[in-house]
Amino acid sequence: MRQHRVRTVLGALLSLAIIAVGVVHADSASANLAGGRTYASCNGFRFLGTQSIGPATLEVFWNGASQQNCLILRRNHPSSSSTLNMVLSAKGTGGWVTDADNYHRYAGAIRVTAPHCLRIHAQAGRSTYSNGPGSGRFGC
Repeated sequence: MRQHRVRTVLGALLSLAIIAVGVVHADSASANLAGGRTYASCNGFRFLGTQSIGPATLEVFWNGASQQNCLILRRNHPSSSSTLNMVLSAKGTGGWVTDADNYHRYAGAIRVTAPHCLRIHAQAGRSTYSNGPGSGRFGC
């Protein structure tokens, strides 16, 4: 009887340990989505490249089927205690789309239909990046 009780308790503890590992893994995956190059809001987009902007990095993605770009301005060193003023603007075939505020981790994602010409203006703190017509890595 005692041996059966010990097995039951060990089985329950093992089940809890497996569940706990699964929860930690799920949380880690969520954190990676917010801090890496795979964001839930840019799923289905192909990664094109980055542009360093002082304390942040601009990440640009492309989806050929929808003819859209997806852009994210990610802090290089996320902070839970301080925010960074970030402005992310892009213009394709329509008007400018902007996401601007004080952020702990990243600005965006914003999507812009831009089959031929993507205009970008991004600011992180005092550092800025703009790609005017005919200039820039992701420009016209």
